[in-house]
Amino acid sequence: MTDMPIESFPFDASKYLDDAGSQSEYLQEALGTGDPEVITYAHDVFVRAIRAGEESGPGILAEEIFAKLRQMRAEHHAKD
Repeated sequence: MTDMPIESFPFDASKYLDDAGSQSEYLQEALGTGDPEVITYAHDVFVRAIRAGEESGPGILAEEIFAKLRQMRAEHHAKD
């Protein structure tokens, strides 16, 4: 038996965020983690989905992400 290489492809969640509801749910889940890295990554995925020509999604959520990041950054700096 010969070992056959397994071909894999990168996963890009932005391809599946094809409506405002899925985009909103994705961003809300990221915000719920409270983790700045997860939130930033989710924002990047959200932006890719928009740039790919899919529905633009609710702009208020993008603002909520930035507000949450600013708050978390301020809290982090206050601890220092």
